[in-house]
Amino acid sequence: MRILLVSHLFPPNHSAGVEVFTAELAQGLQSRGHQVCVFHTGKSVGRRDMELRRKSYKGIPVFELNNNLFHTEFKDTWDHPGVDARFEEALLEFQPEVVHFHHLMYLSKGCLPLAKKHASAVLFTPHDYYLECGSMGQLVNVDGTVCERVDTKKCGSCLPHFTWRQSDLQRRVGRGLGRVHAATGLDLGPLARRMASAGSSSGSASTVRGEGQAPPEAGPEQVALYTRLAEHRRGELLEAVTGHVDRFLCPSQFLADRMKRFGLPEERVFLCPTGVNEEQFLGEAQGKTPSQADRKDRRLRITFVGTVIPIKGPHLLMEAWSLLPKELRQAGELSICGPLQHAPAYAESLGEKASEYHVELTGRLSREQVAERLANTDLLVMPSLWFENRPLVLHEALALGVPCLVSDLGGMAELVQEGRDGWHFAMGNAKALAERLAHVLSDPQALGGLDPKSPDLCSWSEAAERFEAHYAEVLRP
Repeated sequence: MRILLVSHLFPPNHSAGVEVFTAELAQGLQSRGHQVCVFHTGKSVGRRDMELRRKSYKGIPVFELNNNLFHTEFKDTWDHPGVDARFEEALLEFQPEVVHFHHLMYLSKGCLPLAKKHASAVLFTPHDYYLECGSMGQLVNVDGTVCERVDTKKCGSCLPHFTWRQSDLQRRVGRGLGRVHAATGLDLGPLARRMASAGSSSGSASTVRGEGQAPPEAGPEQVALYTRLAEHRRGELLEAVTGHVDRFLCPSQFLADRMKRFGLPEERVFLCPTGVNEEQFLGEAQGKTPSQADRKDRRLRITFVGTVIPIKGPHLLMEAWSLLPKELRQAGELSICGPLQHAPAYAESLGEKASEYHVELTGRLSREQVAERLANTDLLVMPSLWFENRPLVLHEALALGVPCLVSDLGGMAELVQEGRDGWHFAMGNAKALAERLAHVLSDPQALGGLDPKSPDLCSWSEAAERFEAHYAEVLRP
């Protein structure tokens, strides 16, 4: 089969869950003899907006669309003719039989009918709630509360605070830099970013769960405008996916159920779990996790792995750590591992607290370093403050036999079975998290009573086989 995988972002510049998922699936499908290509976006103010580049990643051909977010209206975030034109250019060049979408952020709803026009099978894996939520697909309001359901009136108060485009000045400067690059090949984007960073503050503070100051309320006209826009966005995206996608392949039952409530046809929604890198997490590293004897005469290693942003909850973990008596903190060592550049002011604030409580902030880890870090971890803590789906790191930890402590909602609570793989705690409750940590630090033998595993853990090769079967069924006349 000729298979085009579509994502918002992609390695090596981006290595969060969706990006890694797409890259691993691409390699797994290619190893099974398929011709695979990836289409994704990037952002480089030193290059022309809407420029389509041909690249490769680990032997996978890649189309990278440079989307600098030079939007003039909010609708451009989900309906962008320029994106559609470049996507059709890639479709005509690669001529796929199957198009498998993994995200629409930074893309356009028009990509869906184009995929249906040029390919015989169109599939979609929702990794979050982007189809429902115009604010990064996270179902988290600007005040930090989680949206149990989408209320477009509430969206009207939230979306005015969401940065969805470049400013007029940024657009003018960016277009000028793009013309320089087109004429000379010189990319001045990195220099422009350094100058902008030096001339501005570190960014606004987070508003999640009391972190930072809540923004001022939007005016009634803005609220009314964004309420209408949220309604239009929701309706148009639902119409686009239901009208042009043959199957929806969801990584968790929680997400599958949520997508059905959103309006996806039940008969087209399937559960198709994530794979795990066999060499890094199911192969050589297997069996190297700490044993009960290893823990006897040393401090317990407690680890957070993920992007250091508010909704991932590292500040909640830090708060819980600070609530512990000093002697319990001395019985363990806490590390927060993940990229720090996505929310600079937040990361800076976290760093100050980390210094006070002797917590390690590692910054971004490579995939190899993630495997090594997990293999030497006694307890992985994932204190997310949203309905997180199934982070790859949880699958990887379970593949290594690492106990996990997670928030009690979303796909994480579905994956981590209480008392077998680890424990849950009430989402957003620092005191409840501290109590769980205190239990483990005061009685490390509690870890020995767990048997972390997951019945649906598989290699990426096996996962690719599952996806391949779905492709074949859709293609079958």
